Amino acid sequence: MAVGKHVAPLTRPLTRPLTQSARSGHARRHVLIDAWGSPTGRLDDADGIRALLERVIDTLGATLLDLSLRRFSPQGVTAVAMLAESHLAVHTWPEQNYFAADLFYCGAGDSEQAVQMLVDGMGAVEVRRHDIARGSDQAPAPTASGGAR
Repeated sequence: MAVGKHVAPLTRPLTRPLTQSARSGHARRHVLIDAWGSPTGRLDDADGIRALLERVIDTLGATLLDLSLRRFSPQGVTAVAMLAESHLAVHTWPEQNYFAADLFYCGAGDSEQAVQMLVDGMGAVEVRRHDIARGSDQAPAPTASGGAR
């Protein structure tokens, strides 16, 4: 897929001040989504995807640091939102009516509602979702041997 038009980065100011709470002890949720059956027009609409991601981020109550989109030629969009609370990325393949999304989020917002909003907004018919627990509290337990000799 050839690189096409770059869609301008976020130009509106941050709506929330940056605070340390974005890095606090909230559960870290990493959700990977594979979705099929979305309308081609939605998957190729960079402005529509931008607006959807902004709504999803607002629903999370997340702090948007940067939002970058690129529309590919002849079709397809990649959007990456850098959040103080981690990130949200969407990659589309309109010719296959498919998109993939990645939400890594450690804030207090409702990530379940945000994921559902994203899937519904993209018009997906079939969704495969993978949830991954992340964070320092997920470290493996030390082995009985201690590992050192």
